Amino acid sequence: MPNTSGSEHSPDEDSRNDFEAIRRAAEEASLSMRDIVWLIQREPIGLKDLVTRMRQSLRTILHQPDLSLEVEPAEFLDRPLGLLFRRHVFLAFKEVLNNVRKHARTRQATVKVEIKTDRLRFTVRDEGGGFAPEEAGAVGHGLSNLKRRASRVSGCVRIDSAPGKGTEVTFEAPFSKSHS
Repeated sequence: MPNTSGSEHSPDEDSRNDFEAIRRAAEEASLSMRDIVWLIQREPIGLKDLVTRMRQSLRTILHQPDLSLEVEPAEFLDRPLGLLFRRHVFLAFKEVLNNVRKHARTRQATVKVEIKTDRLRFTVRDEGGGFAPEEAGAVGHGLSNLKRRASRVSGCVRIDSAPGKGTEVTFEAPFSKSHS
């Protein structure tokens, strides 16, 4: 008798695909709940924890377990981050990754976090279909959300894209405004 439990071991490919989709959705929901709890904590949370969360989100959102987050410098001093800084930087990072997943028509990306003395910068580059940023504002809220988040932490966002050329998003914010 065939296995119809929806198990990942089912001989039925549709059942295996359904099981994988359910497993992935549950994993994303669990990570999102942990992120929410982490984002609302009032006690100081450090830069190293933020980078760890960014790594986890990269793998989960783009479903590429071997995709890595390049951090420069690889060894950096931990420092406390304010609630607004970590919230807006982290949610902007997730927004960019979700845009790659939904719109780029590729899940391959290069992701880099640069930690300077006074600021953090992340850059996400995909080799997807690209778009015309000046025309994208009317389509959704993603780009305006990124700009709003950058503004909230006295930062900036740069979007470099053109149809057929992929997209590079750079988000930068100073640490000095992070204790709000």
